[in-house]
Amino acid sequence: MFTNFRKRLARAIYHVDASALVDPAGSEYAYHSGYDDTRLDAEKLLAISEMGDVDRILWQLIMLILHDRDMKIITPEGQDASTLAEKSNLVRQALWRIDARLDTGTLMAQTWVDQVVEGSGLVELGLPVDETGQQTGWGNVDGWKAPEWATYLDAPSFQDAPASALNPQQFVTGRILGGIVWDISKREMQYWQTQRMGELPTRIPSGRILHIRDRRARYPDGKSYLAGIAPTVAQLEIVRSSLVKRIIRTGVPPVMFKVNELRDAKGDLLPDPFGKAQPRFKAAYDAIIKVAKNWGNNVVSILWPEHEAIPLQMPNIEDMTKVDAYFLGLILKHLIPRDWVEQNGQAISKSSMPLLDLAMMVVQGWREIISEPYEKLYTAILEANGFTDWAVEFTYKDPDVSDKGKEKDRSLAAYIAKAITLDRYYQETGRNAPTKEERIELGLLSEEGGEGNVPPTHAPGKPAMPTAKAEA
Repeated sequence: MFTNFRKRLARAIYHVDASALVDPAGSEYAYHSGYDDTRLDAEKLLAISEMGDVDRILWQLIMLILHDRDMKIITPEGQDASTLAEKSNLVRQALWRIDARLDTGTLMAQTWVDQVVEGSGLVELGLPVDETGQQTGWGNVDGWKAPEWATYLDAPSFQDAPASALNPQQFVTGRILGGIVWDISKREMQYWQTQRMGELPTRIPSGRILHIRDRRARYPDGKSYLAGIAPTVAQLEIVRSSLVKRIIRTGVPPVMFKVNELRDAKGDLLPDPFGKAQPRFKAAYDAIIKVAKNWGNNVVSILWPEHEAIPLQMPNIEDMTKVDAYFLGLILKHLIPRDWVEQNGQAISKSSMPLLDLAMMVVQGWREIISEPYEKLYTAILEANGFTDWAVEFTYKDPDVSDKGKEKDRSLAAYIAKAITLDRYYQETGRNAPTKEERIELGLLSEEGGEGNVPPTHAPGKPAMPTAKAEA
């Protein structure tokens, strides 16, 4: 897909028209001996990501990451600015039509979640390919060379490696997604998807795949950012299960039963109440065994005079919300670097909104990783349509969560302190500028039209206090 981009990069590095003069001897993804780690399993990681607390945090983050996404066209330097501006607007409109056709915003959200969970986000693009799976051209979208469609590919469906790729001398399989394979000899990636249960993996043409992952990972399938949460979530399930059992035991505390021998006034054992030829003690003992086996809060039991119940003392149960809050804090420490905040708390505490600043720091880091593949795709589309040396950059806006009331108070204090003008005050607080009649009433403008240089010391909207000169 990015063959032209690689050639241009090679030319820039080696200053020749051909590719590299010296072939690299090392392998980009060397063979690595795997170690047993049950946390690194695509299905388990998927289950963890869909747990309530984790799922909510992930989707709240992606909404912050993609907030108010826009497209910026970077034009070449040294050309007429007015001509470039007009052409840039036309190019931007065409790219937005392609963006809507491919539904890039939805793809970015889906692939980001897969990248965090399994380490890779995968998209198949509608591009013509040859028999080896390499891209041979472009589709057509409103007269532009571009992918005709884009399909999200579920990352966990690439977890099974094909039998042909199990040779460690030739291939390096993904650590989590075994269907993402690096061919050592050809120095190219292969993508094998298990589309239906029981079927063998199907190879997807590499030239059609847009692979979103953290390039800094040492594995061909990237690195799961969620793997560290696996033990935390496992502990949460175990602790909650134990806590529920403890609640049940406390609601119906365990009890011990004692069976006494009752005798009449003469000291003889009482007869069996059912008229059977057996000691009454035996019948009372059998009866209490049934009571003990069925002991619970939804069972009514009848005790005999011989039966003595001895309840056991149970401690008070803990608040279940404390358990949830504790584990939610552990999950947040994995997804948001709270350790960094604790180490640098003194510097961050100087901010008026330290937690928001921290969250946006995480968001901005993810924006760069998730935007890079799509920016390269749209830059390659521009190059394919003759716009060489042009580029596309995605821009975002941080959500405005500032306290409007405090901002207005600061503007008012600045106006009273003669630091800003009245017009500036009205602009910062979102009010319309006062009319001529209002200025006269406020004492800012004389009826002859002369405007004073000194702002009043009263708050706007309140009548001005008469000066000594006016009283005289």
